[in-house]
Amino acid sequence: MSQFQEYLYQPGSEQGWQTSTLLDSRLASVEGASLRVWPLRQEHLVQIQKALQTLGIERFVLCTDSVSEISELIIECSVDERQQGLSKIREMIVSELSKMDVNFALMDNAYRAIKPRLMVFDMDSTLIQMECIDEIARRCGCFEQVAEITERAMQGELDFAQSLRARVALLNGLPESEFLALTHSLPVTKGVTEMVAWAKAHQCQVAVVSGGFIPFVEALKNKLGLDYAFANELAVEQEKLTGEVVGEIVDGGRKRQILMALREELGLTEHEVWAVGDGANDLPMLAEAGLGVAFDAKPKVRAAAYAGIHKADMSELVKLLVG
Repeated sequence: MSQFQEYLYQPGSEQGWQTSTLLDSRLASVEGASLRVWPLRQEHLVQIQKALQTLGIERFVLCTDSVSEISELIIECSVDERQQGLSKIREMIVSELSKMDVNFALMDNAYRAIKPRLMVFDMDSTLIQMECIDEIARRCGCFEQVAEITERAMQGELDFAQSLRARVALLNGLPESEFLALTHSLPVTKGVTEMVAWAKAHQCQVAVVSGGFIPFVEALKNKLGLDYAFANELAVEQEKLTGEVVGEIVDGGRKRQILMALREELGLTEHEVWAVGDGANDLPMLAEAGLGVAFDAKPKVRAAAYAGIHKADMSELVKLLVG
């Protein structure tokens, strides 16, 4: 059951924002931006209203869904000002929401009803709850050293490709069998199977594009029934890791290229592609997608994204998909 309220700003009035109940969802069709927030508390709404006043926006419709508990603000912007308005709303409102324990998604309302036909996911700390290279390093006795580099790379403090080579070099000599053993017990993130089920039911392709390693993404692809898997290849000689990466590294730029190639291969528009990730190396593909979702992400990533899930629960993403 959904409820619709129209908010009009009255400059100079004592109450400021005037509200009225809309009886029909058709009356909520407003040209502009769709901002979904959940859970939406009163203090969030007040902050959003103040920001809208600053932007000179004087009308929005608030739609509340009692089932999903998602609150959606349809914020009025003219067609000519829509893209600029979206950017300003992200800068003034979404960047502040990103600091709070809430989920959010900002979209052009004209494309709000379009469901993804391709979703591209990072793997480590997104589809699974571990950083694979850190766990490999644990087998080598260099966990702390590698984990520190991983964290700095995900925060965007280090160049990803250089940091990956530095970490992989520390794995030199590890038996391949120990490395592969880790692929049998990948801790899948809560809600991922629900998300994959939605994708299969709605003819949506799912790709995992990882800065990790091929055996892990292939194991996850087979386990979940995903459509595509891309990652880095580790060099192996005499059944031991050599400490080197073979071929082009899947860094942020490469992730973006893969997303673009899949989009072209499938004949999709920008708005039919979503991307989901948590680290700084995911930012290029998040920016390229119709909707880029920062998932339980580092602060830098969450602040830059148009959508964010604040905890490691993929069922929160499903709420966006079904809404």
